Amino acid sequence: MKQNIKCFLITFFLIAVYSIHVHASDPMLKWDASTGDVSGYKIYYGLSQGNYPFSEDVGNVTQYSLSNFSLSEGTTYYFVVRAYNASGESGDSNVTTYSVPDTGDTTPLFSPQGVTGEIANNDIVLTWKANSEPDFSVYRVYYGTSSRIYGLPIPVNGTKYSISGLNSNITYYFAVTAVDTSGNESGYSSPEIQKTIIPVPETDTQEPSVLIESPTSGSSYDTTSSSVDINGTASDDRGVTEVAWSNSKGGSGTATGTSNWSATRITLSEGDNLITVTATDEAGNASTDVLTVVYIIPDTTTPVVIEYPKPDTTASVVGEYTIPDTTTNSWIELTNDNFESGWGNFKDGGRHCERLKRNRVAHQGEYSIKIRKNEGEESSLIYRRSLDIKKPDYSQVKIEFWFLPVGMDKNDKFFVEYYDGKNWQIVARYRVSKNFTNETFYHETGIIINKGPKLTFPENMKIRFRCDANKHEDRIYIDEVIVSAR
Repeated sequence: MKQNIKCFLITFFLIAVYSIHVHASDPMLKWDASTGDVSGYKIYYGLSQGNYPFSEDVGNVTQYSLSNFSLSEGTTYYFVVRAYNASGESGDSNVTTYSVPDTGDTTPLFSPQGVTGEIANNDIVLTWKANSEPDFSVYRVYYGTSSRIYGLPIPVNGTKYSISGLNSNITYYFAVTAVDTSGNESGYSSPEIQKTIIPVPETDTQEPSVLIESPTSGSSYDTTSSSVDINGTASDDRGVTEVAWSNSKGGSGTATGTSNWSATRITLSEGDNLITVTATDEAGNASTDVLTVVYIIPDTTTPVVIEYPKPDTTASVVGEYTIPDTTTNSWIELTNDNFESGWGNFKDGGRHCERLKRNRVAHQGEYSIKIRKNEGEESSLIYRRSLDIKKPDYSQVKIEFWFLPVGMDKNDKFFVEYYDGKNWQIVARYRVSKNFTNETFYHETGIIINKGPKLTFPENMKIRFRCDANKHEDRIYIDEVIVSAR
């Protein structure tokens, strides 16, 4: 059969040949006239695209009969046209093909039936029913961006073909033909398949970030106010749509703002209030930050200051604990810390230790140190620097301090510990109910540590106060610490 070849624009150098095509009913090569000063046209052709060993100068015409060429039956030829003038030739026109029919068989096959197209992973997948003619040879798939104007055919042996590399948001047109063993090609399949690839938005799985920055960037905050204001920041690669909060003791709401958000006058209940802040993005991804706000109901009564039974001196206590020395040797004061202007000789041991400005829990002035919970060093007030009690050849060390217990439950306690150069040793243990009761100031007038075989006096002596309690609400306030030696 004779093949229809459609037209499209070409690139040129001097002058241009716009398009060429072959009429199936009359094997005539035709093209649009080029612009510019045209002297004539040359037709180049060969058996493969880009390889044109044959040429014919046809003069200044825009059509030429293929019968003028010596073409072999049953063979497909590739043609381009170039315009020329005195300055030279243009570039190639578009490529068109022509299959010379075998005169033994000029009857084309039926067009492929049931052609469908589906979009799969940004590819176009074409399927169709198989032709049943005994002289069937191969299918040809055509596509382009204009209806019935296609690029070069793609030979396909099966009844399915996937086309990849297509641009998004551009409509493509598809058709399939069938070719027999004599080179006769059917007409295009009908209806023409039309598909446009719409990009699938990338799935957003990244969680936003959210931070509580006030009233603290830490994990907990103590207050005597019945409400609290919180604020912070949130961010996301595609934008935060909402920041919300909830309180474990009841209550929830939506914060004002997103990138910089705030929530005011959150009502608190006595004890631990777990304030959870949740940031959500457009895709529904969410992340949280949690702040434990400990609401301490103020005690309007005046704490009673008393002397108290001495702490435990059982065998589990390392060292030699004695009553205050009454000899005439005077004590040499090594440190004296009331925490009014800072931490002094001590340092913050961790997240369950805090220097607070609150008159009610300070024995004198406004500041004291709070330790709570039971997390080792995290619940400790630690001596910042080392003291040399070896070279002066001291034989006794005395520790004095004030403390106020609040909310301590059964079995809750706190320790005074001593660093002997290698390990922390317990030198005093204070138990609730046995050594103290809540909401009462106590004055330790002197824990005296005697140098002995169980407790050496090193060059890098340190002291630590450590809480051993069950909950955040269980806490000890330490004030006015004095360390002396002699």
